[in-house]
Amino acid sequence: MYSEKQSDEELCTNIKQNEQEKLDRNSLLNFELKKIHELKSQSPHDIFQINFDDKIISLQRIDDTDESSTLLLEWRNKYWNFFNSKFDGNMERTKKWINTINNTPNKILFFIICDGEKIGHLGINLYNHDQNSIEIWSVVRAVKHFSPGLMEIVLKNFFKWIFSELNISTIYLNVFSDVWKAINLYERCGMQTIGTTPLKQIRTNDGWIWKNTTLQSKNHYAQRYMNRMKISSYLKSNPNLIK
Repeated sequence: MYSEKQSDEELCTNIKQNEQEKLDRNSLLNFELKKIHELKSQSPHDIFQINFDDKIISLQRIDDTDESSTLLLEWRNKYWNFFNSKFDGNMERTKKWINTINNTPNKILFFIICDGEKIGHLGINLYNHDQNSIEIWSVVRAVKHFSPGLMEIVLKNFFKWIFSELNISTIYLNVFSDVWKAINLYERCGMQTIGTTPLKQIRTNDGWIWKNTTLQSKNHYAQRYMNRMKISSYLKSNPNLIK
Protein backbone atom coordinates (compact mmCIF):
# COMPACT_ATOMS: atom_id res chain seq x y z
CA MET A 1 0.00 0.00 0.00
CA TYR A 2 2.79 2.36 0.89
CA SER A 3 4.66 1.60 -2.34
CA GLU A 4 1.59 2.39 -4.45
CA LYS A 5 1.16 5.70 -2.64
CA GLN A 6 4.81 6.47 -3.10
CA SER A 7 4.51 5.69 -6.79
CA ASP A 8 1.62 8.12 -7.12
CA GLU A 9 3.62 10.81 -5.37
CA GLU A 10 6.59 10.22 -7.65
CA LEU A 11 4.29 10.42 -10.65
CA CYS A 12 2.90 13.76 -9.44
CA THR A 13 6.44 15.00 -8.84
CA ASN A 14 7.51 14.02 -12.35
CA ILE A 15 4.48 15.75 -13.85
CA LYS A 16 5.26 18.94 -11.91
CA GLN A 17 8.89 18.79 -13.03
CA ASN A 18 7.84 18.39 -16.68
CA GLU A 19 5.45 21.30 -16.38
CA GLN A 20 8.17 23.46 -14.84
CA GLU A 21 10.58 22.51 -17.63
CA LYS A 22 7.97 23.60 -20.16
CA LEU A 23 7.52 26.89 -18.33
CA ASP A 24 11.28 27.44 -18.20
CA ARG A 25 11.53 26.61 -21.91
CA ASN A 26 8.74 29.03 -22.78
CA SER A 27 10.35 31.73 -20.66
CA LEU A 28 13.60 31.29 -22.53
CA LEU A 29 11.76 31.28 -25.84
CA ASN A 30 10.02 34.52 -24.94
CA PHE A 31 13.37 35.97 -23.92
CA GLU A 32 14.99 34.98 -27.23
CA LEU A 33 12.11 36.44 -29.27
CA LYS A 34 11.46 39.44 -27.08
CA LYS A 35 12.43 41.80 -29.89
CA ILE A 36 9.83 40.33 -32.26
CA HIS A 37 7.12 40.60 -29.61
CA GLU A 38 8.11 44.22 -29.03
CA LEU A 39 8.03 45.03 -32.74
CA LYS A 40 4.57 43.56 -33.10
CA SER A 41 3.26 45.56 -30.15
CA GLN A 42 4.54 48.84 -31.60
CA SER A 43 3.48 50.89 -34.60
CA PRO A 44 5.42 49.95 -37.75
CA HIS A 45 8.79 51.70 -37.80
CA ASP A 46 12.25 51.19 -39.30
CA ILE A 47 14.24 48.43 -37.59
CA PHE A 48 17.34 49.81 -39.31
CA GLN A 49 18.35 52.25 -42.03
CA ILE A 50 21.25 52.02 -44.46
CA ASN A 51 22.53 54.35 -47.16
CA PHE A 52 23.12 52.69 -50.50
CA ASP A 53 23.81 54.39 -53.83
CA ASP A 54 22.51 57.73 -52.47
CA LYS A 55 19.28 56.05 -51.34
CA ILE A 56 17.92 55.33 -47.88
CA ILE A 57 16.98 51.67 -47.46
CA SER A 58 15.02 50.43 -44.46
CA LEU A 59 12.94 47.52 -43.18
CA GLN A 60 9.58 48.08 -41.56
CA ARG A 61 7.01 45.62 -40.22
CA ILE A 62 4.05 45.15 -42.55
CA ASP A 63 0.71 46.68 -41.62
CA ASP A 64 -2.84 45.73 -42.63
CA THR A 65 -3.81 48.94 -44.38
CA ASP A 66 -5.58 48.68 -47.73
CA GLU A 67 -2.52 50.13 -49.47
CA SER A 68 -0.19 47.50 -48.04
CA SER A 69 -2.67 44.67 -48.59
CA THR A 70 -3.10 45.71 -52.22
CA LEU A 71 0.67 45.67 -52.76
CA LEU A 72 1.08 42.26 -51.11
CA LEU A 73 -1.75 40.83 -53.20
CA GLU A 74 -0.31 42.28 -56.41
CA TRP A 75 3.15 40.87 -55.70
CA ARG A 76 1.79 37.48 -54.65
CA ASN A 77 -0.15 37.12 -57.90
CA LYS A 78 2.75 38.36 -60.03
CA TYR A 79 5.55 36.29 -58.48
CA TRP A 80 3.59 33.13 -57.71
CA ASN A 81 6.36 30.91 -59.07
CA PHE A 82 8.61 31.84 -56.13
CA PHE A 83 6.07 30.62 -53.54
CA ASN A 84 5.22 27.13 -52.33
CA SER A 85 1.63 27.42 -53.48
CA LYS A 86 -0.53 29.07 -56.12
CA PHE A 87 -4.14 30.10 -55.58
CA ASP A 88 -6.67 32.76 -56.53
CA GLY A 89 -5.59 35.66 -54.36
CA ASN A 90 -7.96 38.37 -53.19
CA MET A 91 -8.09 41.10 -50.56
CA GLU A 92 -9.92 38.96 -48.03
CA ARG A 93 -7.31 36.22 -48.21
CA THR A 94 -4.50 38.75 -48.01
CA LYS A 95 -5.97 40.40 -44.92
CA LYS A 96 -6.33 36.99 -43.25
CA TRP A 97 -2.71 36.17 -44.17
CA ILE A 98 -1.47 39.40 -42.55
CA ASN A 99 -3.59 38.69 -39.47
CA THR A 100 -2.16 35.17 -39.21
CA ILE A 101 1.39 36.55 -39.37
CA ASN A 102 0.67 39.14 -36.70
CA ASN A 103 -0.85 36.48 -34.42
CA THR A 104 2.00 33.96 -34.81
CA PRO A 105 4.63 34.64 -32.10
CA ASN A 106 7.71 33.52 -34.04
CA LYS A 107 6.75 34.96 -37.41
CA ILE A 108 7.14 38.49 -38.72
CA LEU A 109 7.24 40.07 -42.19
CA PHE A 110 8.97 43.33 -43.17
CA PHE A 111 8.55 45.66 -46.10
CA ILE A 112 11.76 46.61 -47.89
CA ILE A 113 11.54 50.37 -48.35
CA CYS A 114 13.73 52.44 -50.67
CA ASP A 115 13.46 56.23 -50.38
CA GLY A 116 9.97 55.83 -48.96
CA GLU A 117 8.72 53.38 -51.61
CA LYS A 118 7.81 49.80 -50.69
CA ILE A 119 9.70 47.59 -53.12
CA GLY A 120 9.47 44.09 -51.63
CA HIS A 121 9.39 42.09 -48.44
CA LEU A 122 11.17 39.44 -46.36
CA GLY A 123 10.55 37.88 -43.00
CA ILE A 124 11.43 35.62 -40.09
CA ASN A 125 9.74 32.30 -39.40
CA LEU A 126 10.00 29.02 -37.45
CA TYR A 127 12.16 29.69 -34.42
CA ASN A 128 13.86 26.48 -33.23
CA HIS A 129 14.69 26.62 -29.55
CA ASP A 130 17.06 23.63 -29.49
CA GLN A 131 19.19 25.02 -32.33
CA ASN A 132 18.55 28.68 -31.49
CA SER A 133 17.80 29.13 -35.20
CA ILE A 134 15.23 30.82 -37.40
CA GLU A 135 14.27 30.70 -41.07
CA ILE A 136 14.21 33.55 -43.54
CA TRP A 137 11.04 33.35 -45.62
CA SER A 138 8.97 35.17 -48.23
CA VAL A 139 11.88 37.05 -49.81
CA VAL A 140 10.55 39.09 -52.73
CA ARG A 141 11.95 42.09 -54.57
CA ALA A 142 8.91 43.29 -56.48
CA VAL A 143 10.19 46.59 -57.87
CA LYS A 144 13.13 46.05 -60.22
CA HIS A 145 14.26 49.51 -61.33
CA PHE A 146 16.51 50.23 -58.35
CA SER A 147 20.28 49.87 -58.18
CA PRO A 148 21.94 46.49 -58.71
CA GLY A 149 23.22 45.05 -55.45
CA LEU A 150 20.38 46.48 -53.37
CA MET A 151 19.01 43.12 -52.20
CA GLU A 152 22.49 41.92 -51.31
CA ILE A 153 23.09 44.86 -49.00
CA VAL A 154 19.60 44.48 -47.52
CA LEU A 155 20.10 40.78 -46.73
CA LYS A 156 23.58 41.26 -45.28
CA ASN A 157 22.30 43.91 -42.91
CA PHE A 158 19.21 41.85 -42.12
CA PHE A 159 21.46 38.93 -41.15
CA LYS A 160 23.53 41.28 -39.02
CA TRP A 161 20.39 42.52 -37.27
CA ILE A 162 19.14 38.97 -36.63
CA PHE A 163 22.42 37.78 -35.14
CA SER A 164 23.07 40.86 -33.03
CA GLU A 165 19.57 41.93 -31.97
CA LEU A 166 17.84 38.53 -31.70
CA ASN A 167 20.94 36.64 -30.56
CA ILE A 168 20.30 33.88 -33.10
CA SER A 169 23.00 31.28 -33.83
CA THR A 170 21.91 29.95 -37.25
CA ILE A 171 19.75 31.21 -40.10
CA TYR A 172 18.11 28.81 -42.55
CA LEU A 173 16.37 29.44 -45.84
CA ASN A 174 14.54 27.35 -48.44
CA VAL A 175 14.73 28.27 -52.12
CA PHE A 176 13.68 26.48 -55.30
CA SER A 177 16.75 24.99 -56.98
CA ASP A 178 15.78 26.44 -60.36
CA VAL A 179 15.81 30.04 -59.10
CA TRP A 180 19.50 30.56 -59.82
CA LYS A 181 19.58 34.33 -59.29
CA ALA A 182 18.21 33.95 -55.77
CA ILE A 183 20.67 31.17 -54.93
CA ASN A 184 23.58 33.25 -56.20
CA LEU A 185 22.35 36.18 -54.11
CA TYR A 186 22.21 34.10 -50.95
CA GLU A 187 25.66 32.66 -51.63
CA ARG A 188 27.09 36.18 -51.96
CA CYS A 189 25.63 36.86 -48.54
CA GLY A 190 27.50 33.92 -47.04
CA MET A 191 24.87 31.17 -47.16
CA GLN A 192 25.65 27.60 -48.23
CA THR A 193 23.42 24.86 -49.61
CA ILE A 194 23.26 21.96 -47.14
CA GLY A 195 20.65 19.76 -48.81
CA THR A 196 18.11 19.33 -51.60
CA THR A 197 14.59 17.91 -51.32
CA PRO A 198 12.48 16.56 -54.22
CA LEU A 199 9.03 18.07 -54.58
CA LYS A 200 5.71 17.02 -56.05
CA GLN A 201 2.98 19.36 -57.22
CA ILE A 202 -0.36 18.65 -55.55
CA ARG A 203 -3.45 20.12 -57.21
CA THR A 204 -5.92 22.11 -55.10
CA ASN A 205 -9.34 23.60 -55.86
CA ASP A 206 -7.90 26.83 -57.21
CA GLY A 207 -4.23 26.07 -57.88
CA TRP A 208 -1.56 23.85 -56.42
CA ILE A 209 0.97 23.38 -53.63
CA TRP A 210 4.49 21.95 -53.67
CA LYS A 211 5.08 19.16 -51.14
CA ASN A 212 8.04 16.96 -50.27
CA THR A 213 8.12 13.60 -52.02
CA THR A 214 10.25 10.45 -52.16
CA LEU A 215 11.78 9.29 -55.44
CA GLN A 216 11.20 5.66 -56.37
CA SER A 217 14.79 5.17 -57.46
CA LYS A 218 17.94 7.11 -58.30
CA ASN A 219 16.86 7.06 -61.96
CA HIS A 220 13.70 9.03 -61.24
CA TYR A 221 13.51 12.81 -61.15
CA ALA A 222 11.19 15.09 -59.23
CA GLN A 223 9.05 17.79 -60.79
CA ARG A 224 10.99 20.35 -58.82
CA TYR A 225 13.56 20.58 -56.03
CA MET A 226 13.99 22.73 -52.94
CA ASN A 227 17.44 23.75 -51.71
CA ARG A 228 18.09 24.14 -48.00
CA MET A 229 20.62 26.86 -47.18
CA LYS A 230 22.11 28.15 -43.96
CA ILE A 231 24.56 30.56 -42.41
CA SER A 232 25.94 30.39 -38.87
CA SER A 233 28.02 32.63 -36.59
CA TYR A 234 27.73 35.35 -39.19
CA LEU A 235 29.44 38.23 -37.43
CA LYS A 236 32.35 36.08 -36.29
CA SER A 237 33.04 34.13 -39.47
CA ASN A 238 32.07 36.79 -42.04
CA PRO A 239 32.98 40.18 -40.54
CA ASN A 240 33.90 41.65 -43.93
CA LEU A 241 30.53 40.92 -45.56
CA ILE A 242 28.83 43.84 -43.82
CA LYS A 243 29.83 47.11 -45.39
